[in-house]
Amino acid sequence: PVAAALTAQAGSTVGFQAGLAGSSQAGGLTATWWVDGVQVKAVAAAHGQSPAFNYAVTDGLLHKVELKVRDNTRLVLETPVASKVWMVQGVASVPGTPTITALTSSWSAITMTFAAPASTGGSPLTGYASLCTSPGRVNVMASAKASPIVMKRLPIGVTYACTVAASNALGKGPSSAPRSVKTRLFF
Repeated sequence: PVAAALTAQAGSTVGFQAGLAGSSQAGGLTATWWVDGVQVKAVAAAHGQSPAFNYAVTDGLLHKVELKVRDNTRLVLETPVASKVWMVQGVASVPGTPTITALTSSWSAITMTFAAPASTGGSPLTGYASLCTSPGRVNVMASAKASPIVMKRLPIGVTYACTVAASNALGKGPSSAPRSVKTRLFF
């Protein structure tokens, strides 16, 4: 029987465990873990043991996690197999926070290089947006599909505090910690 789907945030890990019944001989049972029809782990076990499996939820889709147990000691033409099924519904969210790795200036331009967030939120990233601010000045915004982002035609000799945020289909994630840079007066 298939249980109702449990939900888990994309980027989290769900643990599964089930007690085994059958052969008491060491290695008399084989427990195999499957995710969406693909075998991901197999262990030799015995009666009374409880093999565990940790599943990392990576997206916002529905996944089937199954434990199949085969009794290796039965003397029959077909090996009896028992199974248990769990359904895991991933829950996507906005992406995590990217990290600015370099912020450089040239005459009237700023180039921001950044690392992608550790979590996409379970949905593919669609782009990045930067914001640079300076007191008494107009905010400067730019976007790109990937690093780097270049902001041009800026006033020279002005210090800007800049951040970057990643987006996916669910929206914009949190902004990075700000980093500051001053546009150069001359080349």
